Amino acid sequence: MLFGLLVLANNSSVEAAEFCWTDDEGGRARLEITHVGHGHYSVNGRHTDISGNVEAVNGNGEVVAGPPNQLIIHITSSSFDADEVRAFLATIVLDLPSLNGSMEGLSLYYDKTTTSRGINFDGTITLTRVPCP
Repeated sequence: MLFGLLVLANNSSVEAAEFCWTDDEGGRARLEITHVGHGHYSVNGRHTDISGNVEAVNGNGEVVAGPPNQLIIHITSSSFDADEVRAFLATIVLDLPSLNGSMEGLSLYYDKTTTSRGINFDGTITLTRVPCP
């Protein structure tokens, strides 16, 4: 898969590869990264948290030549259930070639029953690349 990302970085045609990560909060991400041309990438997939809540994820990425060599990804995600509406906005920085890295972002929520709402900074979350199931 690493070879796939490197091929994506150097190829001008549209190609995609799927990658998976776990985070230090127990969540799992499965993202398809598609090279859309001229070094720009589209990111689509899902994040599943430890309670099983699934969020749709989309964003874009850019390979930044270093050192250090990195893939910088901007993502947004959202989900809802009977009680709450949630959204997440984050930046991911992955080291090349390992694709391990970190993420920092903001969580937004609205509680439908109490009408409470808020924005939380989630701190730095460690991402570890794992094989996709």
